[in-house]
Amino acid sequence: MSNSSPFDMARALEADALNQLNGYVAEHEMTVLHDDGLYRHLRFRSPHTGIGWFELITWPGAITINGDLGTFAFRRQEDMLAFFRHPLGYVNAGYWAEKCVARGEDLQGFSADMLQKTITAEIEEEYADDPAKRERILAALDDEVFGVEDRDTAFEALGDFTGHEFTDLIGYDFDAYSHRFLLCLHAIVWGIHQYDEAKATADPAAAPAS
Repeated sequence: MSNSSPFDMARALEADALNQLNGYVAEHEMTVLHDDGLYRHLRFRSPHTGIGWFELITWPGAITINGDLGTFAFRRQEDMLAFFRHPLGYVNAGYWAEKCVARGEDLQGFSADMLQKTITAEIEEEYADDPAKRERILAALDDEVFGVEDRDTAFEALGDFTGHEFTDLIGYDFDAYSHRFLLCLHAIVWGIHQYDEAKATADPAAAPAS
């Protein structure tokens, strides 16, 4: 198996989600629908399209993200903006998942993206000295295995694959936090940055401590 760790693969999935979010929010504008202490309703949307729009709603002890990206609600502390206030691009999926109290999407499970990244890393490592064979195998995997959306079918496809012998399928773990969940986590952090910047512009004394 590849030397690429599950941690590395998870970070790669988080980066994929961040890249997609950055594409969505390039023209997003914030609309403050309500802002009274811990009661907030913030909407982020492009004026030209509804693709990738989302809203953040907070009340004491809770925050919900809702919209085109997905729906998740979290509870942890009185001001949940403070809980999620981190540098852009930072997420702590494992810890934050523990604080998720309601969801409209899967938090985690079998991930076709994790399968593809794991298997690709293994093939690239094993056939580093034979790029032609490496590319042939990856092309065949792309046709026969990658993109399968359920665990049983994926493992059956790997077991039947003739271009390379995957001898220890039990040793593979293709579970990961869902793309939707990671996308929403990045969106929460990004949305809080927009809110904080708007607040700081309107009243520099009101900016949160870094």
